[in-house]
Amino acid sequence: MNLVTGGTGIVGSRILFDLLAQGQAVRAIYRDEQSKSGMARLFEHWEEGAGTRADQIQWIEGDVLDIESLLAAMDGVQNVYHVAAMVSFHKKDHDQMMKVNSEGTSNVVNACLDGNIEKICFVSSVAAIGRSKPGEVIHEEIMWKNSPLNSQYAISKYSAERELWRGKEEGLNVCIVNPCIVVGPGNSPRSSMQIFHRAWKGIPFHPTGSNGFVGVKDVSKVCINLMEKEVFGERFVLCAENLHYHEFFSKVSTALGKRPTTKKISKKMLKFAWIVDSILAGIGLRKATLTRESIKSATNNVSYLGGKITEHIDFAYTPIDEAIHHTAQYFLAARK
Repeated sequence: MNLVTGGTGIVGSRILFDLLAQGQAVRAIYRDEQSKSGMARLFEHWEEGAGTRADQIQWIEGDVLDIESLLAAMDGVQNVYHVAAMVSFHKKDHDQMMKVNSEGTSNVVNACLDGNIEKICFVSSVAAIGRSKPGEVIHEEIMWKNSPLNSQYAISKYSAERELWRGKEEGLNVCIVNPCIVVGPGNSPRSSMQIFHRAWKGIPFHPTGSNGFVGVKDVSKVCINLMEKEVFGERFVLCAENLHYHEFFSKVSTALGKRPTTKKISKKMLKFAWIVDSILAGIGLRKATLTRESIKSATNNVSYLGGKITEHIDFAYTPIDEAIHHTAQYFLAARK
């Protein structure tokens, strides 16, 4: 039996799909009934006729902050895929994000140890590796350094990884993947799906930064392969391509049949927009969308090396154009 936390998200749902395709038994934690909706439609998108496969998921109501629910969910489980996480660049969310990502991961690790779980794969983030200077090429061997370039999200994921390594020292078989921005279909406007929603409405400007991108099918395939081949005690950066935001946004807009933007927005202009955004949010005219951290992320140029994984398993990255195409298809079909 496999347990997936965060099974309703982009990565978690794909892991559930792939495990079921292999004939494996799966169980997933959910927090509310609405979060499970659309799973059959998502499965049908991945493979025609596979929608009914979603009925094979054993759903368990629970939360990573509720240790009792985790212990109940892990009854009879051998493998855990810990995907659940909170992502936010808003200061008001920092405390809760630390609880979910760090304390929640600690709870998962402790439940695994108490339940004699055989092995766990943790879907972390390249943010957990940290960065100390703009333009730095990130890989697995880089050591964490405190830096203004590290967001609170990065700090929370770094703290979460420390919990996994603590579990390893206590006898747990652990593998960690550090994906870049994951591109894939999902049932909520979160993660990379936000970009598709914004591109549909029209993106007037593009930021000047760059980042790494990887398809969700690749992330799922790596996680499952690492567990099957028992590659433990390692972490792997997952990056198919490094792209400037302008190039990535243009690819998304084109896939959706929209006109790509050709106008860039500087860091100074973003800071001005942040001030206006904060004022409007402060007087209740709209919800704040820009933050200091999101501006840093949008204007920072960073690249990743994702080749280490190919040395450990038989694997080749899916072109990011293909991942964008499949995600756009799902987005457009959902609007009909």
